[in-house]
Amino acid sequence: MLLVQYAAAKINLYLEITGRLENGYHSMRMLNQTVDLCDKLTLADGTGGLTLSCDEKNIPTDKSNLVLRAAEEFLKASGLALPAGGLHFILEKKIPSQAGLGGGSADAAAALKMLQKRFSSPLSKEKLFELAENLGADVPFSLLEGTARAEGKGEILMPLPPLKTGCFLIAKPSVGVSTKAAFEAFDREKTRCSGDFFVAKEALEQQNLSNLGNLVYNHFEALCEGKEIRQIKEKLLSFGALGAAMTGSGSAVFGLFENEKAANEAKKQMMGQVDFLALARPCSASPAID
Repeated sequence: MLLVQYAAAKINLYLEITGRLENGYHSMRMLNQTVDLCDKLTLADGTGGLTLSCDEKNIPTDKSNLVLRAAEEFLKASGLALPAGGLHFILEKKIPSQAGLGGGSADAAAALKMLQKRFSSPLSKEKLFELAENLGADVPFSLLEGTARAEGKGEILMPLPPLKTGCFLIAKPSVGVSTKAAFEAFDREKTRCSGDFFVAKEALEQQNLSNLGNLVYNHFEALCEGKEIRQIKEKLLSFGALGAAMTGSGSAVFGLFENEKAANEAKKQMMGQVDFLALARPCSASPAID
């Protein structure tokens, strides 16, 4: 049985760090949006055990990869035995790593969805989200997808009306950012938030792109060393973006444009100036292909 599932990247339209939890995680307040920049994950019969191959040589294919961890946790929670021939995942990467786009989390969520289908939904929705939460802070949202308010460490989700307009241009410099290092920088600096979550949420709910563009915000930006993030933001704004901000802990930056035509024009002007550049439209769910 062959299954194919796309894994959608996420953009943080708003990200605020609200504190540090006793378990070492940080509490957040975010406005998240999935976009149609996707990895592709295929589940096939294996030749023994749980295995993974990937077309990107820098992505680990051992048990440190969230796809295999998700599969192991799924089988353990469902009480199912691994099929005699094993299972093999094939991962085709389009989402850059260390970018704040949640690629690894999206891949893990895709694996959970595929295994639910492969084994005829042995887990409840609640149990699936519990597994997602244990795998990583962004995995529950990657399982939900669409447009949502996210709090806690990312597991407290409230779906919002889907964003049906606008287009994003995502730009990433050659340097990546470690999420762990970004949070450690926050713990040292304790930079104050200068965004307005509730006003940004209202603009998002009203689909008011002009207002939303003025309100996109990322708390991590104040902690970024170097000029790359600021320079990319300035370029996106100068090329017509309604607003621009880093996503996640970086280093990718998105520009919010009124439409695809405007985003495409900006893309033409930025070609060759960054390590990664992609147009992305808001989407409510990753497509699945049998």
